[in-house]
Amino acid sequence: MGWLQPQLPPASLCVGDFGHDAVGWRAERHPRLMADVNNGGFADIVGYGDAGADVSLANP
Repeated sequence: MGWLQPQLPPASLCVGDFGHDAVGWRAERHPRLMADVNNGGFADIVGYGDAGADVSLANP
């Protein structure tokens, strides 16, 4: 039995503040993760920078 592979659209920048080098953030030094931090049922963006963590809540 073969496994189905999900068909995902190409990656795109949706929130500029969390881009590759936005406002001094660098992808290799400042991880960005997706997590449902407010239990709203949607993935929120969590970014870790030099000054701490920033969160962008999903707004479906």
